[in-house]
Amino acid sequence: MINQNYEKLMKMNLTKMAELYKNQSTNKVYLELSFDERFALLIDGEADDKYNKLIYGIQKRSKIRMPEGSVSEIRFYPDREIDKVLTLKLAECDYIDEHLNVIVVGATGTGKTYYISALGNSACKKAKNVKYVRLPDLLYDLN
Repeated sequence: MINQNYEKLMKMNLTKMAELYKNQSTNKVYLELSFDERFALLIDGEADDKYNKLIYGIQKRSKIRMPEGSVSEIRFYPDREIDKVLTLKLAECDYIDEHLNVIVVGATGTGKTYYISALGNSACKKAKNVKYVRLPDLLYDLN
């Protein structure tokens, strides 16, 4: 019965759920849980897996220069003149729903790439489609 259920889950492309089901079937700790609790764990595992795959795909397609960039890692030193309130507002990604773009300008070496990568990663984590484009590439595409 366990193998049949496992195979059916695999055929339905519920691979994470199948993996968790097999693990639950062999681990005696799960036998103490009710059916609803075990089923909830299966559903949560599959949903998390699907969401993580979605986020990974969005990040890969976005071509963000620095996939490790994070808004929480941005340093707001006074000489850099980065507006912390504006940055945190942009990290909420409301501008995307309003169909607005973000353009960052500044001197070489000031952290523009990291800054925009951090904002892009923040948007990707909220399942928003993002595209990282440098100005020369944008101008070429527009031409």
